Amino acid sequence: MAALSRMVEPGGDLVEAALDLLRAMARVNGKNPRLMAAIDRELGWLEHEDDAELELSDRITDILRRRTSIPTRRIAVTAQLMLLTVAPLSRWLVHGKPATLDTELFVTEVGRMLRGLLAG
Repeated sequence: MAALSRMVEPGGDLVEAALDLLRAMARVNGKNPRLMAAIDRELGWLEHEDDAELELSDRITDILRRRTSIPTRRIAVTAQLMLLTVAPLSRWLVHGKPATLDTELFVTEVGRMLRGLLAG
């Protein structure tokens, strides 16, 4: 994913890259929102981690280790929080949010939350 690759760039904004990832994942989930809603409704939150999710968590952990001054003991937790924020919210933006909710304002506020997380 291009947004994840941008997180590695030394001068890039980690939060903006994460928000771009959120938007990209929402677009993917939005290709067939009724199907995604049905899958979510029928299967719910699957209680397992697949290889792709573990790899993504490892990549985010590595990026945070190299790009932030977050204490070592918090890096893995921060990476997991970022992953657990972006992935489910991308699905919710497609088939769970109220039609009256301002999507860009919502994404902006998620950005404020992530900035707070990264600031410690």
